[in-house]
Amino acid sequence: MKELVVNGMCIAPSVVETVVTRAVSEIEGVTKLIAPNAAATGFVGALTGAKNTPQKVVSAVDENDQLRIAVRIEAVYGNPLPELAARVREAVANAIATQIGVPVGAVDVYVDSMQFNA
Repeated sequence: MKELVVNGMCIAPSVVETVVTRAVSEIEGVTKLIAPNAAATGFVGALTGAKNTPQKVVSAVDENDQLRIAVRIEAVYGNPLPELAARVREAVANAIATQIGVPVGAVDVYVDSMQFNA
């Protein structure tokens, strides 16, 4: 997997995934991160150049030298999705800023599944 270069620092995508996974695991209303299925397209496919990617977290560097992160989650039914996505974005951006020290330009949240009896 290609390293990410942000502000002159090389970061392995697995490091970003570890930080993001930990941050998301602490959010009430999210049961887990989900790897996309074989039909996954859109931003994740555009970042990786493939339609099927096993990563639960996909990261890239945008034109402003900031990280752009995509996460796929399973949500607990009863949590309003816009508010849940906002909490995920905030937690991910804060964790990246604290642990890695690089700017986050965007966090795209995909709700791929919902759990009804958590």
